[in-house]
Amino acid sequence: MCTIWGYAQGWWTVAGLISDIVGFAVLALDVLREYRRHRRTTDLQEAAQAAEFLRDNPEQPETKIGEKESYREYYERLVIRTHRGNMLLMQEVYDDDGSIKNLKTYDEKAAAFRTKSAEAAAKALKRAPIIFGVVLVFLGFVLQVVGAVPCS
Repeated sequence: MCTIWGYAQGWWTVAGLISDIVGFAVLALDVLREYRRHRRTTDLQEAAQAAEFLRDNPEQPETKIGEKESYREYYERLVIRTHRGNMLLMQEVYDDDGSIKNLKTYDEKAAAFRTKSAEAAAKALKRAPIIFGVVLVFLGFVLQVVGAVPCS
């Protein structure tokens, strides 16, 4: 029995390593998928906050060349433009069906961003890939131990 076991013993370790690699890959892909869902949710929440900020702080007209402008006015104008740019960027990235682009007021846009954020956050966390990956990693450890047992 030991001679038959001895010939296949190295292959048990190889099978264990392959199982470990596949298991860790499944876990890594699941973490990546969950990160993307989380990132989409937070980006949409930030876009909603930017739309609410723009609703409360209308954009000021440009000052003409030669007119004096305080640093505070300049800073406020830059902050408003930054929020507007962030909102427009998130609108381009996450507005798949074009529904947000057609909205006129910032209130409507903020509500639409919040709705899309809630939809992204409500997607169920899938436990099957996590369990499958953990089982593969555990199976790989067991196969490696079986392959490392000395045959006497």
